[in-house]
Amino acid sequence: MKKIKDLVGENFIWANVLHHIGYKFYDYLEVDIEQICREINIDFSHLSKKLNEISERLTPPKKISEYSLDVLVEYLRSSHHWFIKFQLPYISNLIDALSVQNDENITLIHDLQMLFPLLREDFIHHIHEEEDTLFRYILLLNEAQKNPSKLPKIYKKIEKKSIQFFALEHNTHDDEMKGIRELTNNYQVSNQISILMKVIVLELQELEKDLKSHAKIEDEILFIKALQVEKKLKLQAAELIKWN
Repeated sequence: MKKIKDLVGENFIWANVLHHIGYKFYDYLEVDIEQICREINIDFSHLSKKLNEISERLTPPKKISEYSLDVLVEYLRSSHHWFIKFQLPYISNLIDALSVQNDENITLIHDLQMLFPLLREDFIHHIHEEEDTLFRYILLLNEAQKNPSKLPKIYKKIEKKSIQFFALEHNTHDDEMKGIRELTNNYQVSNQISILMKVIVLELQELEKDLKSHAKIEDEILFIKALQVEKKLKLQAAELIKWN
């Protein structure tokens, strides 16, 4: 079996696996993974399975474009849950563990410890706002589509809103990671930084990748599907008004 430092050096996601079972990898760099497996009575194959699960954490299903609006919203909500409950806290814990005594890049450490909490707070606010406004509106559209008899009542709640408005609002949050990307010189890692800093930079790069994938689903699938339903319902509502 390999030492923790070797496993994490080969694949930074091993640090996340260890975090999930209660081990701060940077405190066990010289420990064999076999020893940890014995301590918690778990097979290494189980940890390897967990590694694959985390690696594929936000990979969209192949047929996601075929999802109905309500199922699509539920999928996006589950992604939000992962960001808020797992990914962001994990990265925060890693950044908090940085010490200027163990790494030469004092400026980067200070900047990350100042900037990431602000990014995290802003992103969580954005998620809650999106679920309370956009998702709620889309679910109303979905309800009216499935139950046409409810259209007159629901239309009163949606007539002054539009998917186009939400799409424009969404674009203002398109590049949350710009500041972090600039700080890390586009996520560059070198042999001069500690293994902890290397894991942080790679996790930040993975976060940006996940956020872009998430935004792409919203922009290219959710908004388009919702806009089509919205147009159809507003035409139907206009016909009802004309004949009443």
